[in-house]
Amino acid sequence: MKKANMYIANTSSDTIHVIDYNELQIVDEISLCNQNRTYGPCSICDYKESIIASNLYDNSITIIQKRKPHLMETYYIGSACCDVKVFGDKAYIICADSNTLVEFNLIDKEIVEIIPLGNCPSYIELCKQKGILAICNVLSDEVIIMDVNDKKNYLKIIVGANPIKVRFSMVGDLLYVCESNFTGDSHGIVSIVSLKSKQIIERIPVGQLPLDIMVYKNYLFVSCYGDGSVRIIDINTKIEVGRIMVGGMPKDIFKINEHIYINEHLSKSLLKVQLKEENKKAIFLGGEANGIILA
Repeated sequence: MKKANMYIANTSSDTIHVIDYNELQIVDEISLCNQNRTYGPCSICDYKESIIASNLYDNSITIIQKRKPHLMETYYIGSACCDVKVFGDKAYIICADSNTLVEFNLIDKEIVEIIPLGNCPSYIELCKQKGILAICNVLSDEVIIMDVNDKKNYLKIIVGANPIKVRFSMVGDLLYVCESNFTGDSHGIVSIVSLKSKQIIERIPVGQLPLDIMVYKNYLFVSCYGDGSVRIIDINTKIEVGRIMVGGMPKDIFKINEHIYINEHLSKSLLKVQLKEENKKAIFLGGEANGIILA
């Protein structure tokens, strides 16, 4: 089986970086731009033999073949496409300017449905085993829970200030909500929400301006953009058990084996940090890197 590559969207340079994550080398750069259009890819996801980018500036999604990346198709979706996830043969895209979720059929290549959301939706998380979407509404301080088969009858759960990212637990019974609190002066929070009771059951303080969270086994990894740290939280005890000062402005975070990979915006680099020794390597990406996937 061919080893997966790491893919990173770069919003300001209109490219998708293809990374050999073991060697920390750029093996390809897929350019979306042409003379007449600026795309602004800001999120990517995997779909069969392709990857899909949501384009913030072009109001579209682009479907790119992994083996033949010069073969790509772009489809208009709606204003300010800021995130995309795929379930089955349907893509779900957030249009931030209209506060809507768009369902797009990837076989027929057409919009199926448009669902109104809350104020400033920013991110979609998908629980594949249950067919449930969780969507952060940053300015209305809520998370929407939506069944893909019953999208209009969704549930809103009120959380803390400025939820920016959300993850499902490994079995899909809990949500871990990253609350950035960028309108206040205090630290951020990770809230744990029970999907059974639809209530917050724990609130864990983290660093300044947390922007991403990742679940790995019994731990949460939280990148804190405001203080240059990655916080490690034990899921069972619900306390911080580690803190890695990576410096700069860490945003997207991804863990593979004993390393974490971080889009660091100040240096415009991808960082590779070995967890035990905290050894750090970096590769320059330039622009504004957003989103990390393996595909």
